[in-house]
Amino acid sequence: MKHPTYQLYTGTPKVLFYIDSIDKCVPPLKKLSATLACLLQTHENLRVALTYIPEFVILAQDEQIPGLRSSLEGLPALAYPEEEPQFSAALDNISVNFGVLPEKIEENFLKLLNEERNYRFNRPGNDKSSGELCVLERRLRIGMHNGYTFIDEPLVVMLSSKDELDSGQHSLRKRSRSLSRMSNFIKSESNTFQAKNGARLTQLVADPGVALVFSIDYVVGIPWTHETIRDSQTIMLCWGAWCPFSDGAFTLSDTVTVPLIGGPRPNPDGILCFKNLLRLREHEEDPFSDGKPRISLSFNFAMIGAGTDSQALLTIPSRLRRPGTTETPQPRPDFPVRPMPSAIEDAPYPKPQKDIEKIVSDEAKIEDLQPARVLSPGSRRVTYDPQTVPPAQDELIFDVQTTHKPVAFPRNVQIRLNKMPFPEIHDRHGNTPNVIDISAVKPVDIDGNSRDPLDVDEIVFQFMAIQNLPNQLFSHNPRGARYFFTLSFYRFPEVTTERLLAHPRTDWKPSHPLPLRRINESNALIDDTGHGFMIKYTVNRHSLTPNNETDFSKYLALSSLVINVWDGDSLLYRGSAEIPLKFLCRHGSEAIQANLQCPIVQNGLPGEEAVTGLLYLRVANVGLKSNATLDVTETSKNDAVVSHRLYRLGESRFTSMKIRAKPLSAIHDNALQRFLTAQRIDIHQRKNELFGSENLAKMQTWSNIQKSVPSGNPITKANLKRFVFEEQLEAYKLLRNESKATKLLKAVFDHITVLHNVQITQGQVYFFECRLNNTFPENITCVIDILDARIQPVVNADEWKYLKAAYGLKTPLERDVFNVSKQDGLQRVTVDMSGMESIFLPFKFNACNSKAIEDGGELVQTKMVFKKEDNGEPLLILDLSIEIRNPAIGSEFRWFAEEWAKVTKVVTVVGYKENIAALRTNDPTVLTQLRYGPGGRQEVLFTCHTLPCPQIKSCLIFLYSDVYCSNIVAVWRINVHSVQKAYIEGLQNQSTRIPLVLKMPSESEQLIQLHSTAETVTFTPEQPFVASPSALSRTALIFTPNFTGKRTILVTATNANSHQLLSAWMFVATVSTPNIVKTYELKMALGEKGIVHKRIALENQYTIPRTYHVQTSKPDLVTLDQAYYNLAPKEIVMMDLKFMPTSSDRPFSTDVLIFVENEDMHQQEEVYEIRLSYI
Repeated sequence: MKHPTYQLYTGTPKVLFYIDSIDKCVPPLKKLSATLACLLQTHENLRVALTYIPEFVILAQDEQIPGLRSSLEGLPALAYPEEEPQFSAALDNISVNFGVLPEKIEENFLKLLNEERNYRFNRPGNDKSSGELCVLERRLRIGMHNGYTFIDEPLVVMLSSKDELDSGQHSLRKRSRSLSRMSNFIKSESNTFQAKNGARLTQLVADPGVALVFSIDYVVGIPWTHETIRDSQTIMLCWGAWCPFSDGAFTLSDTVTVPLIGGPRPNPDGILCFKNLLRLREHEEDPFSDGKPRISLSFNFAMIGAGTDSQALLTIPSRLRRPGTTETPQPRPDFPVRPMPSAIEDAPYPKPQKDIEKIVSDEAKIEDLQPARVLSPGSRRVTYDPQTVPPAQDELIFDVQTTHKPVAFPRNVQIRLNKMPFPEIHDRHGNTPNVIDISAVKPVDIDGNSRDPLDVDEIVFQFMAIQNLPNQLFSHNPRGARYFFTLSFYRFPEVTTERLLAHPRTDWKPSHPLPLRRINESNALIDDTGHGFMIKYTVNRHSLTPNNETDFSKYLALSSLVINVWDGDSLLYRGSAEIPLKFLCRHGSEAIQANLQCPIVQNGLPGEEAVTGLLYLRVANVGLKSNATLDVTETSKNDAVVSHRLYRLGESRFTSMKIRAKPLSAIHDNALQRFLTAQRIDIHQRKNELFGSENLAKMQTWSNIQKSVPSGNPITKANLKRFVFEEQLEAYKLLRNESKATKLLKAVFDHITVLHNVQITQGQVYFFECRLNNTFPENITCVIDILDARIQPVVNADEWKYLKAAYGLKTPLERDVFNVSKQDGLQRVTVDMSGMESIFLPFKFNACNSKAIEDGGELVQTKMVFKKEDNGEPLLILDLSIEIRNPAIGSEFRWFAEEWAKVTKVVTVVGYKENIAALRTNDPTVLTQLRYGPGGRQEVLFTCHTLPCPQIKSCLIFLYSDVYCSNIVAVWRINVHSVQKAYIEGLQNQSTRIPLVLKMPSESEQLIQLHSTAETVTFTPEQPFVASPSALSRTALIFTPNFTGKRTILVTATNANSHQLLSAWMFVATVSTPNIVKTYELKMALGEKGIVHKRIALENQYTIPRTYHVQTSKPDLVTLDQAYYNLAPKEIVMMDLKFMPTSSDRPFSTDVLIFVENEDMHQQEEVYEIRLSYI
C-alpha cells in the first residue's frame, strides 16, 4: 500500500491564516528536502494502552511504555499490548515536614505572589490597599506516572496542622472563625502538616518505570467579607517522585521519606511551580543555604490484597524485593552549596584519645576501646532486637473461620491440672463422663441426636487455667493478673463471669499454666469451692417447637462458641478463643467431656492477629431426662457454678405454642347475629354503669371510712351490719340484672376471637395467614386495625408465593388483595369482599428491630381487629402471642477504632452451605452491603460511625438464604470499641512524653489507675492517684521503646475501686533504629570466668553543662558502673564497662548498643555499637 506523502515547509504554520492556497503564496514558501508519509488506520489492540500514553504523541514501533508488555513473545509491546499486573497499596500516616523556620517558606511564597499581583495592576509591589493574598488550603496530590502520563486520576488529600486536627477545622469551608483572624503563615512550633485520611491506590503497576508523584498545592485568595473569598487560585509549591518498584527499592511494607522541591525543572503536570527551595537564600549565614530540601514528605507504604488477589503479590519479580527501610536519596542541588560548619548533625564525632592502657582483671589496667569506625549520624542503622517487628499494615478483610483451633491438653499440663482440686463433673448416675478424643470426632447425626431418649442436655464449661504467651501486643504479663470472660451460648443471654485470679503455685515455672481461682471483693482467695469456675446451660428439647426440634442439634454440629478474655484490672481485651461445639454432641452416650487447650487470638487491632495466650477448658454434655430434678438454680453463695436454663414453651411464662392459627368457621346471619346487633348499644351502656365512676366512688368511700375510723370509736355493731347488708344487696341486684348480658357478650366475643401463638427468632420475618369470612350477603369493605407496626400485610404476590412454598401452605394465591393507603400519617389497610366470601389474608411479622430482653426473649401480645367500614362491627379478632427468642450467635467480631470516626470493614463469608441472598442489621445507624469479592466469594461490607470514647457500638448482622429474610443462615455480632487514637514516632530507647487528657470525674476523690499493654510504657503521676485538677493536668505517658518497627499499644484508665472504664487510648508507635556514631569490635574468651573491664569515651560537645543517662541494650552481657554523668562544657570522661561472663559453651557473636540520652531534654544524643565475638 502506498502511503500519501506531504511536503514539509520552513517557518511557522500561522502563515496559513493569511493565504488562500499554498501554491498561490507570494513569496512562495520555502520547501524542505523532506516529506512526511502517514496513513490513518485503526488499531483495536492498542485500546488497552490508551491509559498509559497521552494524546497526540508520536511513538516508535519498539518503544517501551512502562506498564505495558507484549502478549506475544518476540513482538513489540505496542503491536500486541498487554497490561502489567496491577496491585493495591495503602499510604497512611502521611505527614509533610517544613524543616527549620517553616514560616520563611510561606512568607517568601506569599510575598512573591502579592508583588506579582500588584505589578500586574500597575501598582507598587508593597501596595496593600486591595488586600493581600493568604493561604486558604494546603493540598497534597498523589498520582501514578509512567513517564508519559498519569495512569489514573491523581488523588487529593487535605493537609492540616495539629491544632486544626484537634479543633476539627481542616479547610476554609469548615472554619467557624472569622477570615480576618486567619493566620497566613505556618507557626514555628507546628512545622508538620498531616493528612486526616490515608490514600488507597488500586491500580499500582509493578514496573520500575512507574513512579508515585507527590505535589503540594496551595489555594490562595483574598478574604473580602466575613465568609467571602476573591481572586482565589491554586499554585504548585513543590513536588517530588518516588519509584516503589525500582531496582533494589521494593518492599511489601515500608516507611518512606520523599524530599519535595520546586523550580523551573519540568514536572509531570506541565505547569509552573514555585522557585527552587534551595535558592530562597544564597548567603552562607542563612539557614536555607545548607543544601538540603526544606520540605519532606513521610508516609507508611504497604502492599495489600484488598481489591486484588493477595497471592498475586508473590508474582512481583524477586529482583525488586529488598528488606529494610527505604529512604529516597536526597537530590543534588542545582548549584554548588557550601555546607555550614556549625551544623552539628553533619559533624563527625571526634575520636577518643589513643593513650589507652589494657587491664584484664580488677588488679590490672583497664583497656580503653578504640572505635573500629566513626560514622556520621544517619549513615548506619542497626537493629539489635531479635524480635524486630516489621511495619504492620491495616488489614480490612476478615474471615469468618479462624485458623487457630483448640487441641487436647498436653500430657504435662494434664498431669499438673489433675493434681489440683477442680470440681468434678458427673452424669445422672454419679459417674465421671468419658473423655473423648477431639482429633477423631465422629460425624454428627442431627436427626439421631434429636431422637435421643435423654431429652435434656446439660452443657458445662469449666474454666481451669490460663497461660500467657510472648507476643507483640501484650508484653506486660504479670503472674498474679485477674481475668474475666464473656460468652454467648445458643439463645441464652450473654454471660459475664466474675473476676478470677491467675494464681501461681509454689512450684510454678514460666512454662506452666496458671490455675484460675475465685476471689472475693477484697481480692482474697476463696478456698472452699475448689479451683476454677463453672457455667452450666440446661436445654430441654420440649422448649423447642415441632418445626425446630433439630435446632439445638444443628447449633452444636455447625456452630462455634466465642469466649472473650478480658483483663480484670485494666479491662483490656486480650483476645478470644473459638471452640467448635461439635465436641459436645453425645452420639447417644450418657455424658461426654473433653479437655481443650484453646488459643487466645487478638485480631481487633490494626495489623496481623496475634496469639496472646492459651485458655484451658473442660467442656461436657450430660444427658438427663425431662422428668428428673434439675439442679439449675439452687446454688450457694460461694459455689463456683453459674446455671442458666432455657425455659420450656408454656412453662411459668407462656402458654403452649401453635404454628398456625385456626381459621374462624362461618357465622351465618341467624337469630344470634340479629340479637347481637340489636343489643350492642344497650350492653355497652350497662357495662359503663356496672364499672362506672359512681360505683367506684362508693367503693373508695367505704375504704376511706374503714381507714379513718379509730380502733376505739364506738360504732355500733347493728349500724355496721346494716351498712354491709345494703352494699351487698346492691351488688347482688347488679349481678342478677347484668350477668346474662355480660355472659352473652363474652361468649360472642370468644366465638369470633382466634388465638395464634408462635415462637420466632430475633431478626426473622415470620409469615402467617388468616382466614376471613364475610357472613353478610352484601358486599362489604373490611378495615384491619393493626396495633403493632411490626405486623405488615404481604402486598407482593411473588413474596406471597415464595412464602407459601417455604411454609408448605396450599391455600389459594390472589393478587391485589389489600388496599393500603395513608390517612393522617398512619397506614390504613382495607379489604373488599363479596357477599358470603371467604379469603386468606397474608401477613408478616418483622422481628429484626426487636430487642431481646435479659431473660432470653421478648413476649409480644397484640391484637388485629377486622371490622366493617360502615358501622365498625367486628368480624374477626386475631389475638397474637409471639415469643421472640435471642438468636444463636454464629460468629463474633471485635474491633478498636478512633472515636467519632467512620469505620469500614470487609468480612468474607465462608463456611456456609447455603448461599447468602440478603442481610440486615438491627441497628439503623449501621450500613451493610453484600457483594462478591475476588474469586467469586461473598463479602459483607460493614460501615458505621463510632461512639465517643470509651463506649462500645454493638449490633447484630443477620444473614438470610432468601431475599424476603424468612430463613436465617447465620447471625454475627459486631462490637466496635471507641478509643482515642494517636500516632507516636520515636527512636529506639529514646523516651517520649505524651500528655493524656482525662476529664474530671463526677465522683470526688476518685482513685484512677492507668494500664498499658506494653512494658515500655510508664505513667506519671505515680499509680494509682487521686483524681484532682492538678493530678489530671500532670497525667502523661512516657514511652521508651526497646524495639524497632511498628506496634499498637492500648492504654486504659479505670476506677480502681469500682473497676469501671473511664477512658481508652490506642497508640500506633513507629520506632526507628538509632543513628550509630561509633562502632567498636571486641573479642572475648569464651571460657572467661571473671568480669572484664573496658573503657570508652563520653564527650559533652555543648558549651553548657549537660547530664547524660547511659544504658546498654543487653545488661546481662554489658553493664556500667555509673548510669548518670554530669559533664562540664566540652568535657570528656571515660565510662567503665563491665563485660559479664557467659555460660555458653559454643562460640557466638552479638551486638550491644550503648544509648546516651540527654537527661535534661529526655532525647537520645548518640548511640555506640559494640560487636562482641566470644571465641
